[in-house]
Amino acid sequence: MHFILDGRLGIMVPTGDGKLTRVRSLGRYTTVGEMGVVAYAPRSATIQAEIASVLYLLRADAFEDIKQNHPALSQKLPTYFVSVMAERLAFASRMIAVLRR
Repeated sequence: MHFILDGRLGIMVPTGDGKLTRVRSLGRYTTVGEMGVVAYAPRSATIQAEIASVLYLLRADAFEDIKQNHPALSQKLPTYFVSVMAERLAFASRMIAVLRR
């Protein structure tokens, strides 16, 4: 999981013909890769810096350490993950509605 401290990342997904297309940009104080940490899921997209960016990495083993040794923080992270995923689902739903028009 990456925390974007500064900059902007493009979220790129495969188009089926071997190319990538940008579906979204994320900027500072957002995160990418939550599912990899929470569900050990493989990545579903590629990130690409659109401008110079500073990221912090949270590896799965560090996340496990937080869960074991920092219970107060560990209890707040699932709420954050749910809010991020809910926002991303709402964004995807809006995009699908636009594409259907």
